[in-house]
Amino acid sequence: MAARGRMIAATFGFCSLIISLLASASETTIPSPKTVVSPSDDHGQEIVHNEPGKRVLLDNVSSGGDECEGEPAAIEPRRLIQGFYHESCPQAEQIVNEVFMKNLQADNYLAPAIVRLFTHDCLVKGCDASILLANTPEGKKVEKNSAINGPFIRGYEVIDEMKARLEAECPGVVSCADILAFANRDALVQSGVPAYEVAAGRRDGRSSLATNVMNNVPILSTPAQGIIEIFNRKGLSLEDLIVLDGAHSIGGAHCVNVRPRISDDIQAREMDPSYVDRLRSMCENINNTVPLDPATPNKMDVGIYDQFLRNNAVLPPDDALAKEPNANAIMKKLAGDQEGWLAKFVLAVIKMGEIEVLTGDQGEIRRDCRAVN
Repeated sequence: MAARGRMIAATFGFCSLIISLLASASETTIPSPKTVVSPSDDHGQEIVHNEPGKRVLLDNVSSGGDECEGEPAAIEPRRLIQGFYHESCPQAEQIVNEVFMKNLQADNYLAPAIVRLFTHDCLVKGCDASILLANTPEGKKVEKNSAINGPFIRGYEVIDEMKARLEAECPGVVSCADILAFANRDALVQSGVPAYEVAAGRRDGRSSLATNVMNNVPILSTPAQGIIEIFNRKGLSLEDLIVLDGAHSIGGAHCVNVRPRISDDIQAREMDPSYVDRLRSMCENINNTVPLDPATPNKMDVGIYDQFLRNNAVLPPDDALAKEPNANAIMKKLAGDQEGWLAKFVLAVIKMGEIEVLTGDQGEIRRDCRAVN
């Protein structure tokens, strides 16, 4: 039951990831599989570094397709830099990774918790670590205590540990926003995503309001068009949304969020009867959790799209997106292309990590991620 309890936070975006790959912190280095995706080359084309000295241009890989309905909002780019801490705190990413891997040994579901934490931070006021604030000078209810985040978001203590290590190594240098971005990358890599470089230079926000969460984070009752509009406002296209939604291949859901789907006779009749019976059995206790992808719950793969397209989505928002014609078409294209999906996923995550970031002299570098300086 303790392990099941940890899955409460295992949702990506509005649900997220779950992993079981453990490793010794003493043997950990920054993830370096032979495929590393970087945002662009000198001509603005995305590239993949494979074997040393080789590059593959991804001319046909984009984070948004022409077939998508609705253009994302035009977001003015802020400058983030790869290797931002190479001189000021060269061990920054290594320290984040060491702390993540150490905690992963005791918590199999840490990766989805961190990914959801990062996602909910970026969707509300941008990637400024505002979700980490426990209070602000204004004294108003903060993001982390909102109805959407409060009961389900966790991982704060791990970020605190990362920050403490970094403050001991490089006081006042590494922002909480960048720590969260590095930790998100490490969580995804441990879940099967190709390693990628995280451009840094984010600064920490000084404000956090619970009231900002509701209209910026999808909930169970949000219709497909509402979800699409939320992501469009952040500069993310329909394809970005659907690509990121594929992360539910390693997600878990709390039964309180599953019951509406399997209790509604009309929705339940659309699903495989044996699967519905299994979900109902697992969710007899409302506090239980279920994997979003029962076939490969610990592997990031495109099989989740097949599940969505067969009307077997566990959560109502996934089912709603699968029934939206343009989203459905994108799912069908991704379903048979594991390698292509992973490449697009990396680009979409990088794009999400650039939402409304604070840079330069904006914001601050918090000494404590839970409080403004």
